[in-house]
Amino acid sequence: MTGVQPSGGTCQSRPVGWNQFWFAPSDSTSLAVIRIGCGILVLGYLLSYGSDAPRWLANTASVVPTSTVRELMARSWAEFSIFDYCSSPAAVWTVHGAALLAALAMTLGVATRVSTAVTWLLLLSYLHRVPFANGLAEPVLAMLLAYLVIEPGARSLSLDRWWVLKRGGRPGDPIGWTATVATRLIQLHLCALVLMTVTNRLAGEPWWSGTAVWWLIARTETRLIDLTGLGSLPQYYLVNLWTHAVVAIELLGVVLLWLPRFRPGTQIALGVIWFSLALLTGQLLWLGIMLLGLVAFVPPTVLSRLLGRAAVGSGRAQPA
Repeated sequence: MTGVQPSGGTCQSRPVGWNQFWFAPSDSTSLAVIRIGCGILVLGYLLSYGSDAPRWLANTASVVPTSTVRELMARSWAEFSIFDYCSSPAAVWTVHGAALLAALAMTLGVATRVSTAVTWLLLLSYLHRVPFANGLAEPVLAMLLAYLVIEPGARSLSLDRWWVLKRGGRPGDPIGWTATVATRLIQLHLCALVLMTVTNRLAGEPWWSGTAVWWLIARTETRLIDLTGLGSLPQYYLVNLWTHAVVAIELLGVVLLWLPRFRPGTQIALGVIWFSLALLTGQLLWLGIMLLGLVAFVPPTVLSRLLGRAAVGSGRAQPA
C-alpha cells in the first residue's frame, strides 16, 4: 500500500518554524556581552559584603543561623548552600574568595564555561543562605547566569579566544545552536518576568489611580533624587502620566519586543521607564540586570559593529 506523502503545508511548516526558532545557528556576541555585564554585577554583589561576610554567611555564629533560615523560609533540598557547612570565618572567607575568583574569571572569559557554571552555583549559595536579604535583582541575576551556562559566548568575547589566537590556533566558531537556545530562554524569561511585574502592579489601586509613582517619590529612604515638587498641581499630572506610562509601556513591551519594526523603540522606552523607577527606588542593581536582559533582543551584528569588530553570522538569534 502506498503511503500518503505530506503536502508541505501548515503541518510541515510548524515543526520547521519551531526548530528554526530554537535551534537555528546564531552568533553568541550578545550572550558574551550579557556574561561580561553579569560578571561585573556579581563582583559588585560579592564585594558588597565587605568585611562582614562571616557575620552574614557562617552557619552558626552569624546574624541569622542556618537552622533559623531553614525553619523560617521552609527551605527545600534544592535550596542548597555551601555556607550551611561553613562554621568558621576561615571557611567563609575561603568560599567567598573562590566566588570572587570565579566571577572574575567569568567576566574576563577564562575557562569561561566552567567559571560561569561555578559562579552560578556559588551565587545560589549566597541567595539561599540569606534569602531575607534578596531583593528584586538577585533572582533575575541567577536566571541570566543559568542560561549563560548553556552558552557563555566564550568563542566571541573572552580571554580564552584571545589566547587561542595568540598561539596561532583557530578558535571555535562563535555561531552555534546553543547560542540560540540560551538567547531564546533569556528572551522568554524576561518577557514572562515583565508580564508578571506589570500584572502585579495592576493588582494595586495606586497604579490604577495614577498615584503609585507619587508614593515612590515620597519614600525618602530609598529615592536617589528628590521630586517632591511634583506633588502640587499642575505638576502632579506628570505623576499620573508617569504612573500610567510605566504600566502601558511594560504591558505593550511584552508583545512589541517580538516585532522587529517596534523592537528598538520598545527597548529604549523600557530602558527609560526602568531608569526612572531606579531613581525613585534606588534599585540600581535591578536596573542593570534588566538592561542586560534587553541585550538579548539586540541583533549580534549590531553589537559587533558597536564593538568595532567584524560582524560574525547573520544575527538570526533574534525573532523575526
